[in-house]
Amino acid sequence: MKTSIHYKKNKLILVFKLMSVLFIFLANELFAQLVVNTTMTPTQLVQNVLVGTGVTVSNVTYNGAAASYGSFTGGGGTNLGLENGIIMSTGDVSEAPGPVSNFASTTNGTFSDPQLQALIPSHTVYDAATLEFNFIPESDTIKFRYVFGSEEYPEFVSSSFNDVFGFFVTGPNPSGGNYSNKNIALIPGTTLPVTIDNVNNVTPSYPQYYIDNEGIGGTTIVYDGFTTVLTAWCLVTPCVQYHIKIAIGDAGDSSYDSAVFLEENSFTSNSVTVSTSYSLADVDTTAIEGCSDAIISFVLPDPLTYPITINYTIGGTAINGTDYPTIPNSVIIPAGQDSVAVIISPYLDGITEGTETIVLIIQTSPCATDTFNLQIIDNISLSLATSNDTMICGGQASVWASASEGMSPYTYIWSSGDSVSSFIASPNVTTTYVVTVNDICSAQLVDSVIVSIGSDAASAGPDAEICIGGTATLTASGGNIYNWSNGINTADNIVSPLITTTYYVTVTSQCPGYDTAVVLVNPLPTVYTGDDTTICYGDGATLTVNDGEIYLWSAIPPDPSLNGQETLGNPVVHPDVTTTYTATITDTNNCSNADRTVITVKDCSTFYVPNAFTPDADGINDVFKVYGEGISSIEFKIFSRWGQIVFETKDINEGWDGKINSKLAPAGVYVYKISYHTAKKFYKVYGHVVLL
Repeated sequence: MKTSIHYKKNKLILVFKLMSVLFIFLANELFAQLVVNTTMTPTQLVQNVLVGTGVTVSNVTYNGAAASYGSFTGGGGTNLGLENGIIMSTGDVSEAPGPVSNFASTTNGTFSDPQLQALIPSHTVYDAATLEFNFIPESDTIKFRYVFGSEEYPEFVSSSFNDVFGFFVTGPNPSGGNYSNKNIALIPGTTLPVTIDNVNNVTPSYPQYYIDNEGIGGTTIVYDGFTTVLTAWCLVTPCVQYHIKIAIGDAGDSSYDSAVFLEENSFTSNSVTVSTSYSLADVDTTAIEGCSDAIISFVLPDPLTYPITINYTIGGTAINGTDYPTIPNSVIIPAGQDSVAVIISPYLDGITEGTETIVLIIQTSPCATDTFNLQIIDNISLSLATSNDTMICGGQASVWASASEGMSPYTYIWSSGDSVSSFIASPNVTTTYVVTVNDICSAQLVDSVIVSIGSDAASAGPDAEICIGGTATLTASGGNIYNWSNGINTADNIVSPLITTTYYVTVTSQCPGYDTAVVLVNPLPTVYTGDDTTICYGDGATLTVNDGEIYLWSAIPPDPSLNGQETLGNPVVHPDVTTTYTATITDTNNCSNADRTVITVKDCSTFYVPNAFTPDADGINDVFKVYGEGISSIEFKIFSRWGQIVFETKDINEGWDGKINSKLAPAGVYVYKISYHTAKKFYKVYGHVVLL
């Protein structure tokens, strides 16, 4: 029974696959993965995937499980032999990708198909899937490429499980009569259908068309065996409608899936495909007089065993035989060849004609024509402009050439080796740059640009050295226009920097040039004469400065006490009046600095008289007298209110005891007049005193 046989096969497969897990894991890295897509409708699969040139399809129908059809991509990275296309199976097409160690076996429950059943009358068909559509061929043959694979391989060859598929054509037979579900899925050169029993390496039966995927440890297709890429074909009558049914089914039971892969765009009829190209790679839209030819290619899907004539009519504004060499109104593709070309080479007639056209109406098949419009444009003379000759002054120059007219794109070759339209030149000597320009039609022009080297005589003059606060005069030469970095625009530049500074000058002569002059700024020596001070008249003072240096002193107003001490570090002075003393020092860089101190001279004497006294012999404030220090002489007089002198003395220590002629004077206000000398000044003092 098949159940027991399939069970045994499962166990054998399990042992084999466990043993080959490591091999498959490593080999997976060597192949790309087949990808199955089940989102397209049957109509999309036929019209957008399967159909190629020379065939028009309609009325697409499908019967079977939804999981049993789809599209596939990525076959080029597998051992399938087909890149992209349609897949149909007796199970789930999504199980097709993967290593052979996997197992595809899905029961769909879609039962049988009469055409499949007729191919293997001794077996019962299950899980059938069929894709049908009408088509109109444009030539006498239709064909497509396919691969059949199955999990029934190789164990169930010549058993009761012979999964089957077929491509059944219905329509007029060019030899007479009609095809009625004619199966065109045949082993090449035979009338045998492609089945498990008919193509294998077990019996063997036509093993040259069989791939033992299990035997090689296949890593990308799940089915244990499958055919090489085969071609199904059929003779047909052009321009007449036919019907085809593509069907596949399990045989014997619904286990162990089989699948058929149909190549993308391979469902074709031998109609002619026409395309246009041009002899110049850079031109893809027009022919050019005397330059670019138009190449009209007539291509068959495959070579025929007999020659085929392709007719066309010639029209357009360009005149055949006048604007281009005469071409015939038909071409022949010889037997055994798949293509032929007609070349149109427009004449370079030197006449400005504008765009001309060639219109070809081509009979691409007995029931189809195609129209091609070609254009011929004038070959315009090439023009070239270049940059002017120029002079540089040790710098750079922009050198350029600009082509126009002619036929772009253009190529530029300079004698410098540059291959661009413009570049920056930096020659050390006067140089001529020659440019050769070509357009795509080989028109050529040559021109040149001279870059000469000018001279630079710019000078900023010698460097200078100053002290802080000093000035330096920088003098530039070598031109007639001068621009200093500090904004001065004359040759002479008087500067007073506070730090060492580099001054730049740009000099314009034959060449703009520049030079620099450095002004070195030396620091001033340190001088500190201390704080201002005050002394009493007649006293002396020591002027203090930095130790160990020689200073030149000066005084305002002049101080005679400085004689002989002008260069001392710390001289002693005795000014009579307030005096400003300045100490100046000059260092080895001839930089001078000074500081000053003020000695204020003041009269330090004191003078005081009371404003009242009480001559009552109590020992307190009994005498009116002058109190003070530093008084060298005095004249002291007291007057009554009537101007009578009541007391006078020249002794500062003597005072009035309030008596006149030995009698106590009456109480009241008395006037005093005091004249006295100090070491510095003479004073007169007037006032009132009250006798109480």
